[in-house]
Amino acid sequence: MPTRYLKGKEKLLYDVKLEGVNQADPDKIRALFRQQPNRKVPIFGSTPYLTVYYWGKSLYNPAKVQQQIQETEEKFAKKINKAGADSSEVVKLTEKKEKKLAKLIRKKEEGNLLMRSIGEPPSIYDSTLTVETVSQINTYLSSKGFFHNRVSAQTKEEDKKIYLTLNVAENQPFRLSETAYNIKDTTVQRLVQNSQAESLIKTGQIYDEELLTQERDRLETLMRNQGFYEFRKQYIFFDVDTSFGGNTVRLKTTISNPADSANHKLYKIRTIYFIGEANVDRFGVNRDTINYGGVKYIWYKKYVSPKVLDKKIRMSVGQPYSLIRTSRTQRQIGDLDVYRFSAVNYTIVSDSLQPMLDAYVNVTPATRYQITDEIGGNFNFTNFGSSLPLPYGSFRLKVRNIFGGAENLEFGVRGGLEAQPSSVNDKLVTTTELGGNVALVFPQFLDPFFKLDSNPKLVIYNPRTRLNAAFTYTNREDYNRTNTEFSLDYLWQRSQRLQYFVSLVDINIIDATIKSDNFRKYLESRKALGVTLIESFKPGIVSSMNATMLYNSNNINQTLDAKYIKLFVEIGNLPGVITGNNTVGFSGWFSDFLSDPDPTKQQYRSYSFLKFNADYRRYYKIKEKMYFVARGNFGIVSPVPGSNNILPYDKFFFAGGGSSLRAWRPRKLGPGSYTPPYRLKDELNPNAENNLVIVNGQPQRDYRPEQPGEVLMEGNAEYRFNIFGFWNGAFFIDAGNVWNLKDSPELPGSGLKDFHKEFAVDLGFGSRFDFSFLVVRFDFATKVIDPAEPEGQRFVLDRFRLNRLLSSKNMQNSFNIGIGYPF
Repeated sequence: MPTRYLKGKEKLLYDVKLEGVNQADPDKIRALFRQQPNRKVPIFGSTPYLTVYYWGKSLYNPAKVQQQIQETEEKFAKKINKAGADSSEVVKLTEKKEKKLAKLIRKKEEGNLLMRSIGEPPSIYDSTLTVETVSQINTYLSSKGFFHNRVSAQTKEEDKKIYLTLNVAENQPFRLSETAYNIKDTTVQRLVQNSQAESLIKTGQIYDEELLTQERDRLETLMRNQGFYEFRKQYIFFDVDTSFGGNTVRLKTTISNPADSANHKLYKIRTIYFIGEANVDRFGVNRDTINYGGVKYIWYKKYVSPKVLDKKIRMSVGQPYSLIRTSRTQRQIGDLDVYRFSAVNYTIVSDSLQPMLDAYVNVTPATRYQITDEIGGNFNFTNFGSSLPLPYGSFRLKVRNIFGGAENLEFGVRGGLEAQPSSVNDKLVTTTELGGNVALVFPQFLDPFFKLDSNPKLVIYNPRTRLNAAFTYTNREDYNRTNTEFSLDYLWQRSQRLQYFVSLVDINIIDATIKSDNFRKYLESRKALGVTLIESFKPGIVSSMNATMLYNSNNINQTLDAKYIKLFVEIGNLPGVITGNNTVGFSGWFSDFLSDPDPTKQQYRSYSFLKFNADYRRYYKIKEKMYFVARGNFGIVSPVPGSNNILPYDKFFFAGGGSSLRAWRPRKLGPGSYTPPYRLKDELNPNAENNLVIVNGQPQRDYRPEQPGEVLMEGNAEYRFNIFGFWNGAFFIDAGNVWNLKDSPELPGSGLKDFHKEFAVDLGFGSRFDFSFLVVRFDFATKVIDPAEPEGQRFVLDRFRLNRLLSSKNMQNSFNIGIGYPF
């Protein structure tokens, strides 16, 4: 019983209900409650956090904590006395003592870890806090236009538990019947009138003080973008008149003048100074001054070319002051990634007859060389067993401003060993992967024809050009494979939320050597089933153009009510696609160039294809640390008619895994209702038709091979909540599959004909540990609907067995470990 530890007349606030709120926002009203009941488990009504608190209290000994405090004080007093006149040592010991004492004092006042961090103290009902809650709700409703609202509280006691009901009568809201302005400064009045279309206040609206605050902010920004440097929101007042009856409000917006002036001063920029190494003062050394584009560059040594900086400084001499141009200048200089600090400040010119400002762009260069390294271990747990941790590591070097024009050069190398399931037997094999890349990033668009970098409308979007070259070498007992990549990328940001990426050229040169006859037979058997994995082990040229649009209104910790949209389009061998492969294009020409003239020797293949992918996510914030997240993911890819009708293997879609359908192994779901039967010889024996594994009259399915598809349809939903502190939980459901555009005899059920009957479904529970800088995720999922089963038998939730929860041989469930949220 949660009330058995209550003392005397204490009563536990067990439940709070809000009744009668039909028009106002109930969540915002609940945030005003001065007392909240202890958290309970839904449906069951138990209070586990309160139970944990009392458990911790039973283990808590305040006398022992007080003794620890005294012992700590005595111990450090001796050490400080021993340090004597060594002031540095005394300061160090004093700081250490204060830190330890602070922890102990907190423990004494708030209890042990179970009491203060995991559990919750009992919410003892306080009637005075209820009175304050009623008053705050009344004030809030009045601010929302419900001037005649009434709020009352009603309590019911049962077994020393208080059930509190807050009854609200909103009554009719007051609406704006008339809006007017009282502005003495004619210039300000004209600007306000010209911006009426953007005004947040309209007649017919319900009166809302929050909207008035937003309108005040809008007007302040409007004025400060038009040269009124000293304008502040304190000059803006709203007169509210409700005396005309009929639940109406007449609203007058007044903008007063400064006390010492008949109007507001419109400031223009007299001089712009760019101060390099603003935080450095070299005694006896004078700074150099360079005039370029109307800006005075003052520095000890030129760091970045004024020609580049001139495009990032959005202000000009003689222009009126503008808040938005100021913030754009600061952001674009910061986006160059060559300065550790940048700020734009102004000073009023005191000896000018006209209102003038001097602008100062102050910067501090960032460290020229930046090194990032990582060392870790790969540990694999699969159906075939587990491996010892195998090492991996990476090293990255960034060289800033390498040519003096804010260009950044990036080097990276990586290497690692990983145990992976063999494709030809039930063993783990060790894969060695080595790779490296070099990239050069320019702070503008590089194009020889259109001169986009001179377009002032594009310059404000932080345009960048990236030249990238990468090499990857993979070695395992079955094969060796190399991939050499070259790309030319253009990147820009329309806003902090909206970004674009365009790869004008993306070339991959693939070489591979198959070392195992069994592996070759396996690839040929997969090709006979329409799976073109063998193409990844043939020399080839994959050249494409692709573009990505990314919109994300969330933060890195995913704690906002937000949206995420990602659209991706890719065209392989564009000239061949446009002409129906009557033109070989660069990909075809380059593959011919690299191929041996002797057709019996090494030949490079080119690919023509189209690919599209759309990923939409919606994050609903229910309340603090409680979210509902939904995701939809659709994709389609197809070889272009008239080509060799073969897709590069890595251009297919896959389903299953920790960020997809979590009850299925990664990339092992589908396509459609097809899953290959399990054969003792793994389909390498020509007489394998008689080697099917049958259990209970049903052929067993082979979940080892990856299952590529040409169409992806996927949906996920998660309810995320806080358990305590950094430990979060989630309930989730996933649905989806991959399909091929056409059915085939080799892969029966893989086409789209009956796709609506072939959606796989799973559900599960997740445990996430959020350390702010890192989220570690553990997700457990079980299958609900398995499209690989015969129709009428696809509901498989009844196969769930608790005693086989973590069995590696169990295909009903899956346990996923990941870094970060799944979406």
